[in-house]
Amino acid sequence: KELREIPKFDEVIEIKSIKNRVILTIKQKVEWDLGGVGKGVLIDKLAKYFFEQKVLDFIIDGGGDIYQSSEFKDQKSELKVGLEHPSNFSKVIGVVNLKSGFSICGSSKNRRSWKNESHIVNLDHEKYTEKILSTWVVSNTATISDSAATCLFMCEPEHLKKSFPEIEFLILYEDFKVMGSRGFEVELF
Repeated sequence: KELREIPKFDEVIEIKSIKNRVILTIKQKVEWDLGGVGKGVLIDKLAKYFFEQKVLDFIIDGGGDIYQSSEFKDQKSELKVGLEHPSNFSKVIGVVNLKSGFSICGSSKNRRSWKNESHIVNLDHEKYTEKILSTWVVSNTATISDSAATCLFMCEPEHLKKSFPEIEFLILYEDFKVMGSRGFEVELF
């Protein structure tokens, strides 16, 4: 494949809002990366397969997006999961105890970026989006955790919680302050 300069967003895609509907028009050939939602969907499909095969003790790690099921002697155990430091991949900023039957997924501008851009595109250019470094979401499916972690860059957390009340989240800002939901149990360092 021939590599070429990345076009500007508005050269490729036109977005219109008409009567509470969003119309997306693609102006030229593009390739879409569904890695965010795709990983979550694949993790959930693998978990479903394991359950169908009566495998109850497993961990699926899809590049840091994790689902775990551990039923040992009728006791559900927890898995300690480190939250990756956004600028030093060899460090963590904290630890979450992931309960059996749950998934944790994160999103960060550091993993998929080029030049001064990342895979996070905020169509409204709201100020708070640029100030977020990383997000993490826990829910009972990787699909929801994965997509919600990215959505937190583009919408207010309380709006996301209204649509997905089962999620718990943590947001890390560029000043290293955090905001999280009550149910996101984390030990920060």
